[in-house]
Amino acid sequence: MGLFKELGLFLEETATPSAPVARSPHLGYFWNVWSPGDLLSFRAEGVAGGAHDLEFPLGGHLPSEHVAYLHHPTFYRTLAAKLRVQVRRRGGARLG
Repeated sequence: MGLFKELGLFLEETATPSAPVARSPHLGYFWNVWSPGDLLSFRAEGVAGGAHDLEFPLGGHLPSEHVAYLHHPTFYRTLAAKLRVQVRRRGGARLG
């Protein structure tokens, strides 16, 4: 969705689609990780309702940039922290 918004392809400029996250019983949090160097990633915050962006600048090579975050311990620490918060909010079991 971010790509289409940035390219100005929405029929109405003021139209901001709402992500089904808030209405879904399966998805409670929309965490979007993106990198300015990754041509396949885009910001979702402000485009998809309920999305929370985290810019993760990697400075890698163009072909590998899209999955480069998977090689960074910081990504996994941040993911674990986000999961802990969401599990607590839902009264679930303790993680790690």
